[in-house]
Amino acid sequence: THPVIAGNSPQPFTSYTDITFALPVQSTATLRIHDALGRLVATLVDGVCEAGSHHARFDAGGLPAGVYTARLDTPAGSAQRVMLMLR
Repeated sequence: THPVIAGNSPQPFTSYTDITFALPVQSTATLRIHDALGRLVATLVDGVCEAGSHHARFDAGGLPAGVYTARLDTPAGSAQRVMLMLR
């Protein structure tokens, strides 16, 4: 089975949002945030994670309002979630 980004809260968000994701088995995982132009703006997770549910906080305090994408990559597959930041 594949990794899942269950969601982010709050959505939309103003300065930060908590991203919930789940891994079916222990594996290396990378959770990155990209802006609407595809530029990397943050790496929240980069390493081995246990199986189960996890949370990561995205602090967007210095970034402009807009659409951001959370992308979770593991050897088993990838998952994405679109997030909206308002100011």
